[in-house]
Amino acid sequence: MIRTIFLSFFLLPSVLAQEKVKSDKNFQKEDSSSVLVLKQQNNDHRYKHLKTFSDVLNIIESSYVRKISTEQLTQGAIKGMIKELDPHSHFLSAEELNTFKQEAKGQFKGFGIELAIKNKQLIVIAVLANSPAQAAGLKAGHIVIQINNQKTIGLNRKEINNLLKNKMKNKISLLIKDPNSKKTNQIELQSKIIDVHSVSYRDLGNQFLYIRINTFTKRTFSEVQKAINKYKKKEGHISHFDLKGLLLDLRGNPGGLFESAIKIADLFIKQGIIVSIKGRVKDHDQTFKASSYNTLSDFPMLVLIDSYSASSAEILAGALQENNRAILLGRKSFGKGSVQSLIPLEDGNGVKLTVAHYYTPKGHSIHEQGIQPDIEFKLKESAATEDTDFLQAISLLKMFKFFNFATSPPSGP
Repeated sequence: MIRTIFLSFFLLPSVLAQEKVKSDKNFQKEDSSSVLVLKQQNNDHRYKHLKTFSDVLNIIESSYVRKISTEQLTQGAIKGMIKELDPHSHFLSAEELNTFKQEAKGQFKGFGIELAIKNKQLIVIAVLANSPAQAAGLKAGHIVIQINNQKTIGLNRKEINNLLKNKMKNKISLLIKDPNSKKTNQIELQSKIIDVHSVSYRDLGNQFLYIRINTFTKRTFSEVQKAINKYKKKEGHISHFDLKGLLLDLRGNPGGLFESAIKIADLFIKQGIIVSIKGRVKDHDQTFKASSYNTLSDFPMLVLIDSYSASSAEILAGALQENNRAILLGRKSFGKGSVQSLIPLEDGNGVKLTVAHYYTPKGHSIHEQGIQPDIEFKLKESAATEDTDFLQAISLLKMFKFFNFATSPPSGP
């Protein structure tokens, strides 16, 4: 798996719904007529451009120097059309669509590396556990200088994707630069079946728990529950969790399934808004609120984020922060807050379309803004080998003076 854009994708059944027109018994006849005229004008405008497309298609098929299939030309036109929208909307081949579905389930064939273009450089955002990328020593923050001996700096997403055509094969060659040591390293990655364990955890002693979420899949919520249930105690008919504090690590998490992040936020937030979705089509607007059922709110939480925490990771972090359930530590997040709807097409291909943006409980846009931590950590020195962010977070977690702040009810919008 290699992707250059990281998404939370959310299936919106209404995205293909036909335009709804209000019906009212008191509508005047002339109002109905004006609506029909307007729709006819829009259709005429559309058909005019479609005729131009058809004319160009016919010219290419009849006169171009070599034969190209209608399917290839049509798909090229569709990709060009979607390219005009935004970097997160894509036309997906049947193979790419299947890859997305497999990633959501938590198992797929690939290299286990997540990439994004930032400041004209191709950056490693995340490396999956037990993947070829991890075995080769790749880490979040590494810069990909070359792919298959071709330079990547200044290339756009389409050009990067052209270099990544070998991702569907078994091998790929990368020239990597470590931003700290400035050293470069040439590596070869061999793809394999990766079983994604999106959650890892460990006991920190003295009833403190550390949970790291690497990405959001269909398994993530149950894996988080499994980690916390180890601290579940039952006294008679009453159950409680014997935890003094939880450190949730979202660093390097590029996102994933929107629904998974919502369920995890709901697990820790007793009441209030988790996230809002707003788009051009009002039918897509939604507000997701927490329920008080089985909420885990009686222990303090700290959340680690960094500049590679994106999308669903930012939704979860923002919800915990603005509902005063957790304190955020680290560095400002990536700022990927757009909603993509994954739409299968009849021919087996698909479209991934941006239909809305995410907003935090207090109405702040995540897109291109990111989430600002409550306590900002400085970047560690290049020579540092210890995870200083983690060590600082553990120290703060064990300071109970944060407890009242982190579990007090929200102060308002």
